[in-house]
Amino acid sequence: MKLSDLLSIHESLELAAERVDDLVPLVYERFFALRPDARALFGNDALGRGRMFNETLTMILECTQEVGYLEGIVEREVGDHRGYGATLSMYESYFEAVVQAMQAAVGESWTPSHEESWRRQLKHLMSIVARHAQIADGPLNH
Repeated sequence: MKLSDLLSIHESLELAAERVDDLVPLVYERFFALRPDARALFGNDALGRGRMFNETLTMILECTQEVGYLEGIVEREVGDHRGYGATLSMYESYFEAVVQAMQAAVGESWTPSHEESWRRQLKHLMSIVARHAQIADGPLNH
């Protein structure tokens, strides 16, 4: 368990909550800027976007705590997203958009510790995604 990452991520989320009412539009604005081709997968489903972001936050926090059931959650999500046409590079871009949105929301209070914690945990989560993408009927397209 990486307690310092858990604390740093919690702190950055609290700072973001003080400054921004809703992180979801910030995340998806950045995600669609990085991956315009992904916009068609989402349509105008604001509820789905919010749910996906909340699930992402949950998985990031679970990464810091090394919970055993995270593998099953990721396996299910990868399977579901495969059916929507998601690619590994879309996951990478989405995770990058999360970091960018957090940094923008936190502003001047964003620290190197926040950056390192978010990136370390998203890298770990991405490794789990990639592993499950390989297991389920072959690799997701990159």
